Amino acid sequence: MLGYVAMLGLLAQLRGALLPSFAADFPVSEAELGLVSTAGSVGFLLAVAVAGAIVGRVDVRRGLLVALVALGGCLVLVSVSPTYLALLGGLVVLGLSTGVLHGFDRPILSHLHPDSRARTFNLQDMVWAVGATLGPILALLAVEFANWRVAYLVAGVCTIPLAALVYRLELPASIDAEQGLPLAELVTLLRRPTVAWLAAAMLLLSFVEGGFFTWLPYYASDIFGRRAGTLSLAAYLAAYVPARYAFSRLAGRVPNLDLVLGGSLLATVMLAVAFVFARGAAIFGAIVVVGFLVAGMFPTLLARGTNEMPEHSGPINAVALGSSSFGFLVFPATMGVVAERTSIGTAMRLLIPVMLAFAVLVAVVRARNGAAA
Repeated sequence: MLGYVAMLGLLAQLRGALLPSFAADFPVSEAELGLVSTAGSVGFLLAVAVAGAIVGRVDVRRGLLVALVALGGCLVLVSVSPTYLALLGGLVVLGLSTGVLHGFDRPILSHLHPDSRARTFNLQDMVWAVGATLGPILALLAVEFANWRVAYLVAGVCTIPLAALVYRLELPASIDAEQGLPLAELVTLLRRPTVAWLAAAMLLLSFVEGGFFTWLPYYASDIFGRRAGTLSLAAYLAAYVPARYAFSRLAGRVPNLDLVLGGSLLATVMLAVAFVFARGAAIFGAIVVVGFLVAGMFPTLLARGTNEMPEHSGPINAVALGSSSFGFLVFPATMGVVAERTSIGTAMRLLIPVMLAFAVLVAVVRARNGAAA
């Protein structure tokens, strides 16, 4: 299972790392380049919503296998995309497959480790971060020695052994007791205060992460060249690995909202340093620090929401991933429009007020519910 979690991380970071290559291969504007994240998020959003609604009522192992097979086939098709429109269409279908896989993984882990969800989710996302760090490296190697299409082809081949491992996966018996919700009832779930603020926090956080994942290589390439631009994303993501381990250790010792609030305030400062004050190599250092600070926020907040309603871990996971996917759908595209009309530097500076708004939201929730909320 951890193997396909790493694969999901790798795939999530291929498209941003390859954005300069897409721009070189296809005659598109910066606003159109921003649709790369939108295309991948549309399918993902639909899939996680459906997966959250039906988990507990379907054969989860069979669903994982079908999604992995579809993922492998789609990766091969993306690698031979003849036009930019075909590439976007392939990314939509790719998002459907990865959405199913993500829609099932945390409910499974939630039932395997019900007493340590914050630690477990952070460790899971640490594995995701390892794969995510490899994404830009695979992209760089593919472009250096062949072209961007090879990266997707290699990823497609890697799904074969992963499908074999999932076939042998032993699922917890309690997953059958998972109470999925019809899609209409997910709206009712959002009216609960815990779920509502969780969704809002995940949305704002996805603005920041989506901005980095999609536009950081393009921004850094404009300053330092394409190779350094790709490696900047790898450096940012490499910080996720120790950070998520640190969050997993601290989650049981420090109140969750204190942990997230402190990190978000520091991240706001470091974003200003990276995109307003820093020059040269100092930009890289600030970017790595931001990656470390934001890395554990998503799994820590998700664990908090799941602990509130453990019998609905699938729907809670769907709400968190759905909010995050919506952010990936709209904000990188918005940044593309801003970059085209002004500059990519101005677009990156949008992340500063977004991170501040996230910190304010967490502070308000902490003040109303206490640090342990």
